[in-house]
Amino acid sequence: MLNDGAGVRPSGDNTYGYAYDNTATPKTFCLTAFNAKASPQSATQNGARSDGACPGAADGLGYCPESSFIALNGYYCDGAVGSTASINNPATKQIATTSGVPAGAPGYYVGSQTSRDNLIGTDFNVTAGEVYCIDGWAATSTSSVTHTIGLMFNGSSTLGTVWYGVGAAAPSGATWKKLSGCLTVPSTYTRATFWTQNDGSNGTTANPAWYQTALMIRKQ
Repeated sequence: MLNDGAGVRPSGDNTYGYAYDNTATPKTFCLTAFNAKASPQSATQNGARSDGACPGAADGLGYCPESSFIALNGYYCDGAVGSTASINNPATKQIATTSGVPAGAPGYYVGSQTSRDNLIGTDFNVTAGEVYCIDGWAATSTSSVTHTIGLMFNGSSTLGTVWYGVGAAAPSGATWKKLSGCLTVPSTYTRATFWTQNDGSNGTTANPAWYQTALMIRKQ
């Protein structure tokens, strides 16, 4: 059973949500702490702690991080998802409990991506030498290719674009995997966009979906 967090008082900048199951033996619960400046953290009745919200966390429904350095729609909680690129079909927004989505998603909503490349949110100004750190969660049930998150950097028309990833998740039997890492803005590039990729052939959409959520980016 999910609970909306009523009775769990906010503390400082943190808000909380929890889920519990009175029918389990022994009974179980999971508490999630949300903060606009960090990824959600969760803990269960046996003291196990992890990055990400509890599966189906109550506050996942309305949670949108507030920071100019967090990718828009990273939690798929506001507006449209993804953007249109020449080799891209935008990711689609789904509830984590939708059939086909791997169980245990750390967010209430997830994005379903079948295209090779997906650009998330709007691009933003960057300066060479700045460092941006990215994290997120990804899972697939049936895809045969890996999944990467990172940044697409834009420069002048003569420079074109470069694509930098921070990590790749290999197909792992529908298990959610956290991807994280930091990137340094290359010389002469001035704009960046959050980027996710299904690592198939350029332009293909043949591979089954990867799912993603809790995608965040911060300036170090």
